[in-house]
This record gives sequence, structure tokens and C-alpha cells, in this order.
Amino acid sequence: MTTIDIEFRKMDKSQLIDLIRQQQISLKKANAKIQKLVMQQKALQTELNDIHMQNMKSKNKRKESRNELEAKNIEYLERALSIFEDFLDRPFEPQDFRKFQRYLLKVYPRPAYIQEPRLTKEEKRLSPELQEEVRELKRRTGWAPSRLSKFYEERTGVKATTKKVT
Repeated sequence: MTTIDIEFRKMDKSQLIDLIRQQQISLKKANAKIQKLVMQQKALQTELNDIHMQNMKSKNKRKESRNELEAKNIEYLERALSIFEDFLDRPFEPQDFRKFQRYLLKVYPRPAYIQEPRLTKEEKRLSPELQEEVRELKRRTGWAPSRLSKFYEERTGVKATTKKVT
């Protein structure tokens, strides 16, 4: 026999009944706390889901807005590539990217939409005047080379290169 069994044997019926009632009350309190925590957890999960949904909507809205602004740039690139393809009159090669780039710059020297430059975390700590100077230094005036090579690769299926052929 364990020590707990010995203690229970020493108690009379009224003490055991009181002990059982106390245990039932504490069990009900524990269950109530658990239910309250479950409800809080559900409320927090709902709130978190709402935040995620708002972030997704905001992200999609920004993406749609940017796509609308970039639509004219894509139109320029598509037109230039179509004319360049007709002029080339053969399958694309990696070296043709340089020629396409030169042709595009002759036809459309500036894109219709140029994204504003972003500041790094350290640059955001600067004064507004210095931030504007940094933005001016980072500001692009022409086509981004990475954007052109990505477009060229997507549309032609050929890796874009600026290396000369020997």
C-alpha cells in the first residue's frame, strides 16, 4: 500500500466526501480555464488570419498597381522585340541580346515608367535632405539591364549575354 492509500483509510466518510467535492470544484475551475484559453487561442488565430488576409490584399493591390504602370514598358519591349525578330530573320542567339539592347535604346531610349529608388535601413536613418540626395544618386533614367535580360530570356528562351563573340 502507498502512503496515499493509508491516508485515505484514516479518513472518515465525510472527510472523503469533502475531498471529492474539492477535487470536483478544482477540476471544474481547471476545465473553465482551459475553455477560456481555447477561446482566446481561437480569437487570436482569427485575428492572425485577418492580418494575413489584409497583407495579401495589400500586396496584391500593390502588385496590380505596379503591373498597370509597367504595362507600357512591356508594350515597348514587346514591340521592339517583334521588330528586332523580323529584322534578324533567324533564331535568337545569346549574343543577339546586345543588338536587341542597342535597338531598344534607339527606338525607346527611356521606359514609360521608372520605379522610384528604395532606401536601405541605414539610409532611412539619415536626415530628409540626405535621403533625397541618396535617392537622386540611385535614380535611374533608362532601362534596367537586369529587367531587359530577364525579358529577353523569358520571351526568346535564350540566355541573354553581353559577351562578344570571337
